[in-house]
Parts: sequence; C-alpha cells; structure tokens
Amino acid sequence: MEIGDPDGDQLDIGCGSNAIVDLGDQTWIDTLIFYEFYNPWGCGGGVCLDWILIDLSQSTSGPWTQYFYWGDSDGGNNGNVQLYHFPGGVEPDNESIPPAELYGLSGILVDVGGTYRYVRLRAPSPCGDPAQVDAIDTLP
Repeated sequence: MEIGDPDGDQLDIGCGSNAIVDLGDQTWIDTLIFYEFYNPWGCGGGVCLDWILIDLSQSTSGPWTQYFYWGDSDGGNNGNVQLYHFPGGVEPDNESIPPAELYGLSGILVDVGGTYRYVRLRAPSPCGDPAQVDAIDTLP
C-alpha cells in the first residue's frame, strides 16, 4: 500500500481490523483518493469494492472523523461512487465498479475539506473478506 499513485501492492485489512496511515505532516485535504485494488480480470474489469470505513484525524489517539463508509447502506458517504450501485439500499461487499467511474482506473474520490495527518482504514466486522487497499493520496 502506497501514499501516492497505486502500484498494485495491496494491503489486506481483515474483518474487524484497521490500518493507520501517517501522511507525514498535518495536510490540508480537499479530496482524499482511496485506491481500491484494481482487478482487470474480475469485477467487470475495475474494482471489487470491499466493505470499508475511512476516518481521518490529526492524532493517532483521535478524535476520528468518518468520511467514507461502503457497507452501511447510506449513499451520502460513498465519495464519487454512483448511487445505483446499491439497489434496494444495500451496498454489497465486493461490488463491481467499472474503471470509467473511478479516478485513475481504481480511485474513489472522497470530499474532505480539512487538515489531517492520519488516515484510518477499517474493515467492519463481520465482513465477507479482507478490504483491499492499493494506495491513498490527497488532492489539495
């Protein structure tokens, strides 16, 4: 998992687990880019979006602010993922998202508009399989 452009080296986050990424400095983040693992041979040639939560904080001890949650059936916290991907109000684990809808083939854009240093990536419990993250990046 990288800070910056995706490189195909995925981080698997097990159900009920998390990973904290240090951006290095307090950083103004207009948009966070969450790069799910790109799977050109499966899931319609894009990504299989896993259930995952993304929180940001200025400290590893919190408080944490949640900005993204795929798996809670709330379309208001899904970044640029289109609402039609969860018919009937369900956000399925491993949902196929075509690359044409993503930033740089596998990136989901998440509006932030704040200063943070730490990004916490969490897989809810229970979940079907680990959440896969290739990279995260920020846009000023």
